[in-house]
This record gives sequence, C-alpha cells and structure tokens, in this order.
Amino acid sequence: MGMTTFKKGLWVVVLFSLALNVGFVFMTIRWKFMPRFTPPRPPLVQGGSGTISPGGQPQFLDILDRIDLTEDIREEVKENLIQMVKDHRKFLVQLSQREKRILTLIGRPGDLTMETVSPLIESYSRARKENELKTARHIIEIRKLLGRERSVYLISELKKEFDQFDKRLPEDKPRD
Repeated sequence: MGMTTFKKGLWVVVLFSLALNVGFVFMTIRWKFMPRFTPPRPPLVQGGSGTISPGGQPQFLDILDRIDLTEDIREEVKENLIQMVKDHRKFLVQLSQREKRILTLIGRPGDLTMETVSPLIESYSRARKENELKTARHIIEIRKLLGRERSVYLISELKKEFDQFDKRLPEDKPRD
C-alpha cells in the first residue's frame, strides 16, 4: 500500500514544522547564552585596547606630535587632555549610577510622584552641567597653551577621530 499524495504532503509539513521549531529553540538558546555585541567606545572615553599606541599613550595624543610645540607646552597639553579624559570617565560612571537610581525608583511598585523623582533628575542634570563646565575649563586651558591656530588644528583633528569612530558604530535602530 502506497502513500497518497495528501499523506506525503502532510509528512512534509510536519517535518518542516519540526525543523523550524528545533531551529527556533537552538537560536533562542544561542541568543540567551552567547555574549552580545557591544560597539567600541570612542578613544577619549575607552582608554582600553585599541586606543593605546605602541608608545603606551592614548592615540589621540599622537596628534600633538604633528603640532610644533615646545616640550613644556606639549607636556602641559598632554596632562590637560589626560585629566580631561579621567574626569570624563569618572563622570560616565557617576551618570550610570544616577540613571540606575532613577530607573530603580521608577520601577518600584507603589505610587510615583514628581516629589520623589524630581531630586534625582535634578542631580542628574547638575552632574551633566558640572562635567560640561570641567570639559570647557580644560579646553580653555589648552587653547591658552596652544594659541588660536594650533588649538583650532588640534580640535579639528580630534573631531576627525570622532567622525571616524562614528562611522564604525552601527546605527541605532529600534528592534521590531
């Protein structure tokens, strides 16, 4: 007794469905337990692998070698840039902690009022403003040290570095 065309088609559908379900299970397990891709951070923020030149200094400091500077000024600018990066890293950690506090507060069960959320949001805003002012102070000091033309060159070269970094980042697209 042979299989009818209907029974053969039913077996094909059942096998296809089974294969699809097995594939779904394996992809779910892989997605759940495999490390996720995190894009690299910009050199001025990261300071880890990929941002250190063979000389042991952050890559953006190599830009200083292309500017005609006395050794004293070069060292002062370098120290200022490094301190600016350290301050920014510290700020990012503090900002992350504040964001977590806000999310924890918002995620708690119970009533949520502006009186409870407002102080956290204000401290978040103050921290951002303080960081911007610190960065501005560093940049003003660097501009005083370098003068107008050399500081414009330094800023334009740093901007190019960031533009290159932005091109390597994946676009932020919402998941469906």
